[in-house]
Amino acid sequence: MAKRADYDSPWKDLVEKYFQQFMEFFFPVFSLSDWRSQSVVVIVVVVEKGDK
Repeated sequence: MAKRADYDSPWKDLVEKYFQQFMEFFFPVFSLSDWRSQSVVVIVVVVEKGDK
């Protein structure tokens, strides 16, 4: 079997290294978090699509 190209590892490495900056950029609500704490708060927003 041919070796598969590993295209996603560089992205995963960057997100892991810069996780706080990644979350604050793509999800600005996380800029309100205290990143020194060990707890994680997950906010879930459900949007219902109305009939058109």
